[in-house]
Amino acid sequence: MRGLNKTPSIKEKKMALHLYRLLSGAQTLVAATAKTILQLVTPATRLAMIRTLELGFASVTATDAPVLVQLFIQTTAGTMSALTPVAIDQTIPASLCTGCQKTATAEPTTTTELWSQQVTPVGGTAVFVFPKDEQIKMAVSTKVGLVCTSPATQTANVRAVLTFEE
Repeated sequence: MRGLNKTPSIKEKKMALHLYRLLSGAQTLVAATAKTILQLVTPATRLAMIRTLELGFASVTATDAPVLVQLFIQTTAGTMSALTPVAIDQTIPASLCTGCQKTATAEPTTTTELWSQQVTPVGGTAVFVFPKDEQIKMAVSTKVGLVCTSPATQTANVRAVLTFEE
């Protein structure tokens, strides 16, 4: 019987990548001001893929306008607080994406917009799951920032979770 003990080729093997999360904690958006909530930074030796994005807003005002949520390639780090990715499976090694950040006080330089959506800030959570063929694939030594902009006449409170694999 041929083929029963066949060793799979490299193309047939599926690599099991590790899943991590970046959690922003509570942040306040100032009216009409773009703010980087999270920044995922890949090291010189590792690629990453953004799989999901979760946003929770705390407004209770039914007339509040949507918040613009965008993912950008960023070429600088800006001024932010350091952030350590959290492994979803606690048995896997720590992430190699060690330069991650949150809560910009001085905005990084943004270049290419990768994704955008208008999200209502009126209570609840918005979850975006990127389909397998549309996941945002990051090259080595790349920064991608999650940027939120509240409309001109309102502030908003937001929490974000970005799930990625490396």
